[in-house]
Amino acid sequence: MSVSFATSGVTLSERGAPTNVQVVLHTSLVATSDTTSVTVFDRATGTAAAGADYTAFAPQLVSFPAGSIEGATQTVVFTATNDMSVDGASETVKLGLMNAVGGAAQGLTTFTATITDVHTATISFGAAASTLPDESTGARIVTVTLDLPVGVSLGAAVRANVSDAGGGSATAGVDYAALATQQVTFAAGSADGASTTVNVQVLDDAAIEADETVRLAL
Repeated sequence: MSVSFATSGVTLSERGAPTNVQVVLHTSLVATSDTTSVTVFDRATGTAAAGADYTAFAPQLVSFPAGSIEGATQTVVFTATNDMSVDGASETVKLGLMNAVGGAAQGLTTFTATITDVHTATISFGAAASTLPDESTGARIVTVTLDLPVGVSLGAAVRANVSDAGGGSATAGVDYAALATQQVTFAAGSADGASTTVNVQVLDDAAIEADETVRLAL
């Protein structure tokens, strides 16, 4: 006689409905003569935080009464919660089986719930374009901004690369210093509207010419 989880796990959204987790009975008997029970508990080895990413899961006893047959199931409920945070990755919760009575916990004894993050941060330029008053040699500042949905916090650092997209009319090394790809980072906890900057080094080529452009990309 043994008990196990019916499946190894499930993937669900942090906005998803409560999920049923099934425990299944395995027996070679036509029907059991005694009660078989096992406790489902939180192994606390996943990456999600109880009370923040999911409703705290207290140990729950499930029982199969005498007369149960092969494949009988009992159910506990697992609930993910919307933490209103950009986590940057899915998070996991691992449930286990312990203290089996009338049988052994065998086979699938760990159930992994993978909670997918529904919140995203947006990184964009502070303006679609800018115009410089002249081409005198010097650094020109380009602002990069973080945007978060209303009420959502940044729970994990986010990064983006700023690079020369090409296609502008200015010439790298002549009108502006060649721009190596630069990574911008917004640390966890950064507020909506936070900004950082990169520099474009303008070069005065001493030539009389029309306005020229440099195209940057994120």
